[in-house]
Amino acid sequence: MNTTDLLRNLFIMALADGEISPEELSLIAEHRHRWGMAKTTFDATLREAQAPQARLQLPDHPDDRNQLLCDMAAVRMEIDSEELDDFD
Repeated sequence: MNTTDLLRNLFIMALADGEISPEELSLIAEHRHRWGMAKTTFDATLREAQAPQARLQLPDHPDDRNQLLCDMAAVRMEIDSEELDDFD
């Protein structure tokens, strides 16, 4: 699975509640920088993830699955943190 597919999965996960918060977008953008991805690719991948037919894609390689799980957990923790902040 390539980095664009991994990024799309992160966007789809972040969009689970219907929107991507600025904090989530910043967290996902860190992956773009780490992977050396162009901003145009980042933006195009976001648009793809926002399409109604977008679906989470699971990687074939176990290492990629583990990385996706870690990345998704980081996004989920960011979402949970925001919800707790809103609760206060």
